[in-house]
Amino acid sequence: FEYLGSPRFGSKHLTACLDTLRAELPLGFTAERRSYSRDKQAREITALMGLAVLLIFFICSVLFESLRQAFNIILLIPISCIGIFLTFYWFNVRLDQGGYVSFLLVTGLAVNGLILVINEYNYLRKRETDWSPVQLYATAIRHKITPIVLTVISTAAGLIPFLLGGRNEVFWHALAAGTIGGLVFSVIVILFISPVFFLRKSRA
Repeated sequence: FEYLGSPRFGSKHLTACLDTLRAELPLGFTAERRSYSRDKQAREITALMGLAVLLIFFICSVLFESLRQAFNIILLIPISCIGIFLTFYWFNVRLDQGGYVSFLLVTGLAVNGLILVINEYNYLRKRETDWSPVQLYATAIRHKITPIVLTVISTAAGLIPFLLGGRNEVFWHALAAGTIGGLVFSVIVILFISPVFFLRKSRA
């Protein structure tokens, strides 16, 4: 049934209806109340985010053979997700299940771009020993910016049809808007913010 009114009275009435229904059901059957909690879903997404961050840290530590570089990538993940919050705020998008999933998607794709740049930076640092760290990092970004931008464009293009569906799409509209905004901001993070983290020790 559809109910409009006080949540407390509605919950009390639903409990009474279920008690009456259980008494009329045959032996071996029962009726239960299924409840939806956004807080519970947010906790599940947070747990998945924590697991993803932990896996990313271990993978980057093995790949780069550096705990510092792996930790810097982990620090850049929440900065990359700022674009999702800005998108929801500026365009008045409702944060629902799709918005939570967009955090996982942006985390993976943003880390992918950072891994490309840092891996190239480490390779150039071993090959070009006479270059300055700034020159090495700028060259690494110049070499890898094309696949990073193409990944962002192709992903955004694939999600645009879900934006055209309008705000009535409960899951897909928030997923598309959050992912596109987060990916665009992640490019800014790679170009302008990541050098602050990875060149800090070199400048010192």
